[in-house]
Amino acid sequence: MNARPAHLDNLHQKLDAALGQSGLLQEILLLRLTNEVINRFATSESEWQTARELDYRHWRQELRPLLDNLQFMISSADAYAPDSSALESDISRLGAQLRDIEQRLSELSARKSALQTELDARNADSSHLRDEVEWLERLKSLVPFRDALARRLDIQHLRARTNAELLHEQDRQRERGEALVHEIDTRLDAFDALLRENLTLSKQEWEAVRHAVDASVSR
Repeated sequence: MNARPAHLDNLHQKLDAALGQSGLLQEILLLRLTNEVINRFATSESEWQTARELDYRHWRQELRPLLDNLQFMISSADAYAPDSSALESDISRLGAQLRDIEQRLSELSARKSALQTELDARNADSSHLRDEVEWLERLKSLVPFRDALARRLDIQHLRARTNAELLHEQDRQRERGEALVHEIDTRLDAFDALLRENLTLSKQEWEAVRHAVDASVSR
């Protein structure tokens, strides 16, 4: 068995490394690898015209597995990318919780101010008021939870936008690769047609050959 060229081995090593990852990192590595291969063989028109048939076959051999893997990655993206509808539902639910917490904090702050004023004005039962203030202070622990929700909302928005942009770029690169493979197929068909044309003798050429053979035998 012939050894693979060094650059082809390098591509397979990068592909194995990418497939060893998961989630967004795997997507990014595979996308970069596919783009690297497409850019390597996206040559000018003059280079296409002077290329050998073997070059086209080698190029397709290297492009096809990457395009197949990219198509599989796109079709199975739901396995490691969050569902957009579920993501929107989570964002909406967390937003509602955040608004509810902020409303409660606002109401509690107003209540605390009113109680403090009442304490100063009426000199109410200090024990009862201390309990009330302590309860209000405990409710202030909702503030870190509110901040955590806000950070989570930012992350969810970022993931939703990143996934959409990445899948769009994957589709664009797949279409670009498919177009390149189609161009290679067209060139191969042209090479085959030219080869058949050069190997096919005309009827007159066959007659001339036959007469030459007959004349040689007669002598």
